[in-house]
Amino acid sequence: MGDGELHKGHRQRMFRKFVENGISCFEEHEQLEVLLFSVYTRCNTNEISHRLISRFGSLEKVFDASIDELKSVKDVGEQAAIRIRYFGEFYRVLTAKKPKNISLNSSKKIIDYCRSLYALPTSREIIYALYLDSKFNLISQSEVGRGSTDFANLDARAAVRDAIAADCVNIVLVHNHPSGSNIVSNADINATREFANLLRKLRLSLTDHIIICGDEGHSLRAMELMKDIWS
Repeated sequence: MGDGELHKGHRQRMFRKFVENGISCFEEHEQLEVLLFSVYTRCNTNEISHRLISRFGSLEKVFDASIDELKSVKDVGEQAAIRIRYFGEFYRVLTAKKPKNISLNSSKKIIDYCRSLYALPTSREIIYALYLDSKFNLISQSEVGRGSTDFANLDARAAVRDAIAADCVNIVLVHNHPSGSNIVSNADINATREFANLLRKLRLSLTDHIIICGDEGHSLRAMELMKDIWS
C-alpha cells in the first residue's frame, strides 16, 4: 500500500478528533503534527513532528529553537523553519497578554474566575485544572477532560503532568453541568477523592472542586463535602 493510500483521510480524522475531544486528547507530538498541516500541505507531518521533538526534547523547546537549529532537522527547510519559529513567537505574544497576578484565595474569587471559563455556551462537560502557587495566585490552567452532556472523564495523568510543568503547589478542579443541574453526583465525589489522594502522594494539594451550573458556581469544599481531603 502506498504512502498516499495509508494516510488518505488522516488529516480529516485528526481534525474530527480535535472537534469531538479537544486538544487534551492529543499527545505532544500530535499537537505539533496538526499544527504543521498548514506548513506541509502534502507530506506526513507525524514523522516530522517526532523528529523535531526527539531533537529538541519537548514541544516548548521546538518553538524556542532558532531557525538554523530547526533547519538541521531532516525535511525542515528554511520556509518551514521560519513558520515554525513564527508559531512560537505568536504563542509568546498571546501568553504575554494574559492577565497577571490573579489571586484565587477564596471560594468567591475561584468561582468568579471559573465562571469565565464557560462564557461561551457548550453542550459538553469540560474539566479544567487551575494551577496555583503557595499564595493561591494563578500560574496557569489546562483542559483535562471533555465528555458528553452529562459526563466527562478526568485525565489525571495530563493534570499531574501540567501541574509539575507549572511547578505549582495547589490545584483547583472545575467542571460544568451543561444541563444547569446543581446536583453533585457520586461520580463527581469519587473522582474528586481519587484525584486528591493521587495529589497527596505527590505532595500537591487539591484546594477545591468547582461545579459551574449556568450562571452559578458551587464549591464542594464550601459545601463541606469530603472534609478529610481538603488541605
